[in-house]
Amino acid sequence: MPSGNSRLSSTDISGRRTYDLIDEPAGDEYRALLDTAASKCTMAVLQLPGTPDAHAKEIIEKLAEFRHGDTKSATARYAFNRKSLPVFLEAVDRLYAWQHPELPANLCLFREDGTPWLISVSEQRLAYLELTPFEKLLLSRAIPAVGASLAYEAAYDAIMVYFERRWEDVHDSLGSELVTYADQLRRENPDGVEDAVRAWLQSRSPERIEIALQLIRDLNLQEFWDEVNELLESYALKKTDITPAVFKSHPVLRDRWRTRYVVLLQNTLDALEAQHDGESEPYLADAPVDGKADD
Repeated sequence: MPSGNSRLSSTDISGRRTYDLIDEPAGDEYRALLDTAASKCTMAVLQLPGTPDAHAKEIIEKLAEFRHGDTKSATARYAFNRKSLPVFLEAVDRLYAWQHPELPANLCLFREDGTPWLISVSEQRLAYLELTPFEKLLLSRAIPAVGASLAYEAAYDAIMVYFERRWEDVHDSLGSELVTYADQLRRENPDGVEDAVRAWLQSRSPERIEIALQLIRDLNLQEFWDEVNELLESYALKKTDITPAVFKSHPVLRDRWRTRYVVLLQNTLDALEAQHDGESEPYLADAPVDGKADD
């Protein structure tokens, strides 16, 4: 009996659209994406490093039996099928790990007719899929996490995706800076740091809340357990909505933001529990990440 993913091979070539991958497929999502591609694609293309390191040489050797065309070219073409798939899955556990010099770079997958299915530029953390509407529907059902991170590459979508990714990069940098500052300051003024973190956690500003959660995790601020748990329950069950207005009319980015935000809250509770040696109170482990309450 064919798998659900095999249905992707019966789609029409007309009406294909290009969808940006907002988030990098990693772990189970990466494996499921390539497994789905194996029913759709026949060729993989990689850019070989000029001076490969030991790991890259090992992968290149394992792929050698599947190589087609000019074996001296820096652009290597490989048969992509169920036989070669394990090599691509064992080499890395995320899409953008295909980078020089540790590995060949920029994994791209092509259909039998030579048209692209997946194109990636790992160094720039960019990738897109070329799908028909029916393929997109089936992919979203087979791999919800990947389907939720697809954005149609019209002008607005492309710009919004780029803005969002860069905004998150700035958050990561700012959060790390504030963790260092707060860690030094709380030795002299722990109450002041706690008050400042609480003010940001209660600010209803998504950006400030996100950084407050990083401070709580990295500084092991156990006193915020109840507040984070309450915020998780309130937001996951849609009792509270602080989704940025810019995303409310954009379903892909809105759902991605909501899921990401709930996961951040849950990860903060998980980190506090781990650092408390399992002695802390139970947290909302079953909070739905899709924002829907159980019936």
